[in-house]
Amino acid sequence: MVKTGGTRQYLVIDLTGEQWEVKLLSDALQRQMLGGEALALHLCSVHATSGSDAPFCLALGTLAGSRMPCTQTLSLASISPQNNSVQVDTATTTAAESFVSCGWQAIVITGVARRQMTLRITSDSVSFTPSERLIGASTTEATRLLTENPHDSVLSIGPAGERQVPSATIVCAEKALERFGFGAVLGAKHIKALVFSAGSFTYTPYDTELFAQTQEKILQHLKKSSWVKKYQQAGPLGLLDVAQKRGFAAVENSTKRTDPRLFHMSSQECSRKYALEKSSCNGCLLGCQRQVMRAGGKDTILPDAYEMMALGSQIGNFDPALVMQWRSRCIELGLHPVSTGMSIGSQLDEDQFGDTAVIGSLIEQISRGDINARKDVVIDGRPMAPIDPRGAWGQSLLCALGEDTPLVVEIIFDWLNPTSVKAKAEWVLLQQQYLAILRSIGLCDTLLTPLFFDGKKQLFLRIFSRFPRFAQHLISFSTLAHLVSSYTGLPVTGEQLLNAARHTVQMKHHLAGDKKVPADLPQRFMMDGKSNCKRPAVVPWRKLVERYQFIRAIDEAKREKE
Repeated sequence: MVKTGGTRQYLVIDLTGEQWEVKLLSDALQRQMLGGEALALHLCSVHATSGSDAPFCLALGTLAGSRMPCTQTLSLASISPQNNSVQVDTATTTAAESFVSCGWQAIVITGVARRQMTLRITSDSVSFTPSERLIGASTTEATRLLTENPHDSVLSIGPAGERQVPSATIVCAEKALERFGFGAVLGAKHIKALVFSAGSFTYTPYDTELFAQTQEKILQHLKKSSWVKKYQQAGPLGLLDVAQKRGFAAVENSTKRTDPRLFHMSSQECSRKYALEKSSCNGCLLGCQRQVMRAGGKDTILPDAYEMMALGSQIGNFDPALVMQWRSRCIELGLHPVSTGMSIGSQLDEDQFGDTAVIGSLIEQISRGDINARKDVVIDGRPMAPIDPRGAWGQSLLCALGEDTPLVVEIIFDWLNPTSVKAKAEWVLLQQQYLAILRSIGLCDTLLTPLFFDGKKQLFLRIFSRFPRFAQHLISFSTLAHLVSSYTGLPVTGEQLLNAARHTVQMKHHLAGDKKVPADLPQRFMMDGKSNCKRPAVVPWRKLVERYQFIRAIDEAKREKE
């Protein structure tokens, strides 16, 4: 069946009554929320309850089904068991293809199942299948047993999710989809897995000619991007190389900021040691994910920079083969590799770093809920990203806002003063908005840099990076607006995209309730601690937070006025 302009239907599944109903998104709501992250948060708010009855929401981006490359994103939202507030995370996953082929834009799951179940979702039905036989099964085993045909996509939890461990994650195709403990949310609802059976829905743009022209314009821009060319070579480990150079790598429980042994886990060294093959989503221009091809053995996913540091340098290990081994075990148990690595690092004494013999046992203990991350690596209940805040002030502010994506200007613009407080705080808010645009449209986070910060305007952005309020006028959203309009048939301007993004950021803060936003950074990073890097070691946290809150208040007032 062919649909024009995407889909507007969404499912509401009641686990308690084992019933489901179809609802329709209005044009006005779709124009305001678009899809993805914004829609997931909105539906979570609309269907809000409390405790284990709280809704779990999944939403696709506006461009889902459009066949535009890099649009296989899925946003997940619910109340996080880590901090008891509504959180949202977005990941690129092959499950998005099966999801949209069933004709759904979003799914809301409410209530609690009477026994452990698996939900099989098709284009015209939802099956509630008891699955006690899968209790204790790993995510890979559950996926194998639940896959009935090659086009099925399985989102599953492992033993950690069943035990409702706060760092439990949802896994699809051996990849963790979120880092807010939503695996524990499904565990509390007695749901082992969601299975999407590919449907027959296909989609065509409302204005085929304009959509094709706009898509080609974007693709040509990406092909010419110098950043894209570098990323295609370095892949997901490129950030590790920058962390080593700039002094913000997590080394031995983030007590150090760099280490020459990081080279052994770098993109250059891994490319030399292993046969790598791109294993990204269909049509990916970047190669966001690489796979290690093993002769006569099981191929495995190459960890990204965060996973490599969390299960590597953070715990005193510099052997990527061990990182891959521990990452695989985390995925099987339904634990997020990054949260697990940070938790392990906080448990080790100074003389235990590099003792790889104890790591396997610690992973098992974390999966049982026997040990948790200590406070010195936790921000608002969640283990922080494996970066040292003393070398990346802007990124640390993003971490405190529940965001893992690095601050782009801090990474690519050497011109920006490393100790610039005002500029970095302002860029954090702007990046939140830019990410909200991409995630609601449904484009991959990795496109943030080449779409907004690369090309002809890069030189001017570099020059004016110290003055974000001026530099932001150099960034245009008109091309993305044309892409959305030509696909959906809804008239959308670049300014409307930005307003929708502002609304999404405000909604995140509002749904946080009475919690402090940004959350507090671990105190040790605001003190003059030991460091093997010459750059300033104390994070001026109060100044960063005050500037961010001041700029956000101005932005909110501006949006309300408009």
